[in-house]
Order: sequence, then structure tokens, then C-alpha cells
Amino acid sequence: MNEKDHSWVDSKVTPQPVGVALQPIPLTGARDRVAKKTYIRAASYPQPIFDKYLAICKADRTWRTFEIPCGHHVMVDIVELTTYNF
Repeated sequence: MNEKDHSWVDSKVTPQPVGVALQPIPLTGARDRVAKKTYIRAASYPQPIFDKYLAICKADRTWRTFEIPCGHHVMVDIVELTTYNF
């Protein structure tokens, strides 16, 4: 994120439970029935797994994909995108 907002964002964060990284998510297939699916990749945030899923979504015609030129905190770095209708 941009340097100017770093302290402010740090003051808002809370610990994330470790279980979200350890417990598998049961998938039912319901997401395949979602009419509008969008994958937004914050391109300046280095994360190979996100790049992997971006490629998967780009190859699937049921997904729209966007690459945004910022870090992980899109809503802080590019405020005007929070009102964009993806």
C-alpha cells in the first residue's frame, strides 16, 4: 500500500484466525451457477497463487478478469475503484 496510509491501515487490522488457512472449504458447485463472476487481481501484490487463479479464470469464459495496478489494499490505494461497477 502507499506509505501515507500505512499507519492508518495498521491501526485497523486485527489478527486472522489460523483456522482459515488450515481447514478445507467444502465446495458444493453452486459457484458454477453464478451468472456474473469477476476475478480482480491486485497486480502489485506479489502472490503466485493469486496469479495461478487469475490464469485459471482468464481461461474460463464464465469469468471476467481485471488486473488493477496496486497492492493488496485496493480500496485504500485506488479509492475511486470502490465505486466502480465491475
